[in-house]
Amino acid sequence: MTNSGSKRPNDARFAMIDGRELGFSPVNLDPALLEILACPNCRADLRAGDAADELVCTGCGYAYPVRDDIPVLLVDEARKPSA
Repeated sequence: MTNSGSKRPNDARFAMIDGRELGFSPVNLDPALLEILACPNCRADLRAGDAADELVCTGCGYAYPVRDDIPVLLVDEARKPSA
């Protein structure tokens, strides 16, 4: 019997938390960690950016680099949003 539902990638970066499907995250971070991280500039939530190497603030738009799977949450290291 085949499953007619959508096929999910067999990848640790495809995340589900509390039964909610979060989708595919380009950064290699534990989804539980991503749930608790906050922007050091404005305290808003962070989401995986389109680039595979950054977390983007949902509030102020700062993009924080992820180096060797470690988020660098320093405002001085963040890429500022374009005006």
